[in-house]
Amino acid sequence: MNLELDIEQIRTFLLMGDVGSAVKWMEKRLTRAKFMQMATKKQVYADLQEAYGLLLEMLKGKLSPDDMVTKLLDPMYANMFGNIEDVEVYLNNFAFYARYSIDRYNVDYPNYDQKRCGDQ
Repeated sequence: MNLELDIEQIRTFLLMGDVGSAVKWMEKRLTRAKFMQMATKKQVYADLQEAYGLLLEMLKGKLSPDDMVTKLLDPMYANMFGNIEDVEVYLNNFAFYARYSIDRYNVDYPNYDQKRCGDQ
């Protein structure tokens, strides 16, 4: 399980305007992290559950992208971003794409119609 790859998958879904698939993806990943934590009793899976929960709350509109970034910058999640040099820049970039998708596709969380605004 890799948080970076999951964030990139969410970014892809959001840029396509497919918020529903992003939510389904995160729900499946959250369920898998719960099962892995129960099976292995490793703390990393408990931390992943919390990180996935934050991403899911952001997708469902319970948490703003900026608040999600602030919470994921907690040192508890620092070891989950091993391949990224500047985690703050990476997460702020992801938040930018989330805000862009909200504006571009006229997403009204938690309800959305997947129609692009103003396109012919």
